[in-house]
Amino acid sequence: MNALNQKALWRAMYIRLLEMSKDDLGAIRGRFDLECMDDLIQAGFMRGEVKRDTAGIPAFPIVHGITLAGRIFTEDQREYLDSRTFLGRLKSSTVIIFAWSAGVLTTIIAQLIIWYYTHDT
Repeated sequence: MNALNQKALWRAMYIRLLEMSKDDLGAIRGRFDLECMDDLIQAGFMRGEVKRDTAGIPAFPIVHGITLAGRIFTEDQREYLDSRTFLGRLKSSTVIIFAWSAGVLTTIIAQLIIWYYTHDT
């Protein structure tokens, strides 16, 4: 798996964890999810804490919800992932192609106007 796919997986996982409600905490998929949830809490994207056992291994989360920073982070990550899809890339390149075409068309029209007024009939 290349680095871009790995980063996309991380982004998708963070989005999934941030969008989990308190009732969905049973859907946590093990120690790795708990570590990631602890990272999100430490970063200020979620309110709560992850309790650890005596060996320091994450045991269970106590989550009070997502913060405003977490909502903004989620939206940013979703926009980034959407821009990486074929449709997202198509949308962004359409704007560039349209702007380039408008510039070319403007030049052609200007040249035609000049030719029309300076051409001997």
